[in-house]
Amino acid sequence: MLIFVRGSKYPNSEQLVITCPNCFRENPDSSGFCNNCGKPLVIAQPSSPLTQTTSPSFPRDSVLPPRRANVSARQAGIAVFLLLVFLVTIGWYAYTAYQTQQEVSSLTSAHAFVISVNSSGCWTGAVGGDAGTSSVQGCGSQSWHITAVVASADFQMNDAGNVISMTITKDGISCASQSSSADYGVVSGGC
Repeated sequence: MLIFVRGSKYPNSEQLVITCPNCFRENPDSSGFCNNCGKPLVIAQPSSPLTQTTSPSFPRDSVLPPRRANVSARQAGIAVFLLLVFLVTIGWYAYTAYQTQQEVSSLTSAHAFVISVNSSGCWTGAVGGDAGTSSVQGCGSQSWHITAVVASADFQMNDAGNVISMTITKDGISCASQSSSADYGVVSGGC
């Protein structure tokens, strides 16, 4: 049996190290027996210098060196990390797909809009949603209830020196408002 003999771990040292075939511990080349398990350390001399290509043989049922166990633990750690990255990525895609579906549903479903105008004088304008627009006119305050995906309104004062304001609520929440005190003021909005 040929035993591994290699240079020392210390670069300036002349001492060689022998690896025990039983427990894989390194021992000084001056040891006749393993310092760990006590088995004999034998170095076989080749018959000629050109035939020293024999590699060490380890018993099939022997325990692997600790370095192999560390490699397996590292590979398992990398596999767990990659699995976690994969699961987080899948979760993120599922979440964004759900959010996008909710936004599209919100944009394509009808809402309850209330368009209100308040003025100290008379006005003309238009109110409507995605189904169409109606021309309106009046004096003072007035409101319209519309069920649509989107709604809009435009109003203009008919005379100078008055104030006009307009508000649109979507499902009970104000989404557009504007006011004007300019002569023949105009207010408009949509949501």
